[in-house]
Amino acid sequence: MIQIQFGLSDGIPLTGPWGLLPDPMNRSVRQTWWKSERTPGRFFPSYDDEAFWPTKVPSAYNLVYPELLYYEGLVVYCHRFEARKPGEGELAFLHFGAVNDSCRVFLNGTWVGGHEGGFTPFTLDVTGNLQEHNRLLVFVESCRNGQSVPGEIHDWFHYGGILGPVRLYYKPEEYIREIRVTTALDGEDAVLRIRAMTEGPVRGRKTALDIALNDIADGSELMRIRLHCTPGSWEEQTARLPLHLVKLWSPQTPHLYRISAGTARDAWQDETGIREIRTEGRSILLNGRPVVLQGAAAWTEDPDRGIFFMGQEAAERTVRLLQDLHANFARAGHCPNSPEFVRACSRLGILLWMEVPAYWIRDMHQPARSNLAMRMMAGMLRHYANSPSVMFWSIGNESIFHFPNQGESNIRYFLEAADYIREHDPSRLVTYTGGFEGDDLGNVEELYPSSVMKKLDVIGINSYCGIHDGADPGKPEEFGNHRKKLKYAAGFGKPVILAEAGIDAVRGEQGFDFGEERQRIYHGKLQQLFHEGLEEGWLQGMCLFVLNDYRTPIKLGRFQQGYNRKGLVDESFQPKAAYAVVREGYARSRSMDAPQQNK
Repeated sequence: MIQIQFGLSDGIPLTGPWGLLPDPMNRSVRQTWWKSERTPGRFFPSYDDEAFWPTKVPSAYNLVYPELLYYEGLVVYCHRFEARKPGEGELAFLHFGAVNDSCRVFLNGTWVGGHEGGFTPFTLDVTGNLQEHNRLLVFVESCRNGQSVPGEIHDWFHYGGILGPVRLYYKPEEYIREIRVTTALDGEDAVLRIRAMTEGPVRGRKTALDIALNDIADGSELMRIRLHCTPGSWEEQTARLPLHLVKLWSPQTPHLYRISAGTARDAWQDETGIREIRTEGRSILLNGRPVVLQGAAAWTEDPDRGIFFMGQEAAERTVRLLQDLHANFARAGHCPNSPEFVRACSRLGILLWMEVPAYWIRDMHQPARSNLAMRMMAGMLRHYANSPSVMFWSIGNESIFHFPNQGESNIRYFLEAADYIREHDPSRLVTYTGGFEGDDLGNVEELYPSSVMKKLDVIGINSYCGIHDGADPGKPEEFGNHRKKLKYAAGFGKPVILAEAGIDAVRGEQGFDFGEERQRIYHGKLQQLFHEGLEEGWLQGMCLFVLNDYRTPIKLGRFQQGYNRKGLVDESFQPKAAYAVVREGYARSRSMDAPQQNK
């Protein structure tokens, strides 16, 4: 597997006819289907190309075929395509946007690589295997197990298949592998740190790499530098630009620049923005000024790809809904979301919290799981390095489980993950959310140890206090426990975000149980809590859970029917009564967020 950042290059999409076959007994592996096809008149191998079910890529097989909705296991994908063989001094790569959960890839009878980790892209070198007429087999394993990340139990639907686009790229043997741009403000200047890496067959031979920054709106050039890169090694240069020449990126003014790079034989480009994100005491600063973060968890289900990996239409629809809500912030999912969603947020002005699915796993400290999560972290950082919308890297959710007296603790993974982010991307903020899953503080050292809190830039708190208020008339209301939890976290002297809070309701339901009015009242109280926390300084942001209802197999009650019903809108994006309350509350708090203009 090769780590390449392709930026905005489209390559050659492999969008022609695909086929799939579910294989619950693993016959395809035992019979080595990649080696040969069945000869007429012979029994083995027990398949042929005509038996594959027609499908499209990208998509989740659960959504293409209703009979596979709850299927988890091996699915074999087959695709035949025409291509030209690489020329002399030329390389060919297959790039997969996402395959859930793991896969093995065979091209023209030869294994060319594999990948584990369902929501991060990967690239395979197929230079020696690509022919004019090609047969591609992708063996996709969509199975939860004791070593997977996410784990065996999670509160979303486990979609499987090839969820992201598959593309073919041709590159010269000396090519641009990766470029990262980080930005900060220093006095009257914007400071850009440009890091680049090339690859080539001769390790000691330097390649001249020209890099330019142009305003996308008018094409004007803001910067041009030249690096001399040694293959496989980072080269970097810092550029200082007077602030009066720069248009800063913010939710109010999501201004983008095109970063372009070229060698004698290769070209590369991406979009980026110039902005600074940092903390100061309990404040989160965007471009040197405090920012109030208000939003919702964007758990939109794409009709083709499922959850956490939106296509362009679903991404833009979600961002427009967030904007209508007066939100400037969203959690992008418990897994890394798609390039389409991240790009839509960068272009339209939504700040993002991106996360790896270290979620409800009691043994994240075990090497198999922690190593997989760290690889997913590295892929997430690499592929979204230049996205100005990405504000937070989250190392997990509700998964610390620190019980040292029982010989159980996940602290090691979380401390290592925080250190990894600080080393590889100090321009963004490290966070984690969880702890206090019940209505009481309990033993906070078990669910949110102080050693982890001290490592974070921003502390996230998930709190569902008061969701049972009224269910037992003789029991005191517990909504006020939100304050207790949030003020405890604020005692660490860092910014605090209420990263999850909400209550279920079925759109149209008029009763108390799962009723819209109950949800409307609860969100009205949350807005009061939010404004109180902002005014008193112990809360810097709120991310409601959740923007929209979404499918989950662990919610099986008669009202839920396989959906988490905490959405402000239902699964069809139809608003519930609480939507208007949140919209009005966010409009009010938005006035507290000063526009992020150039200093």
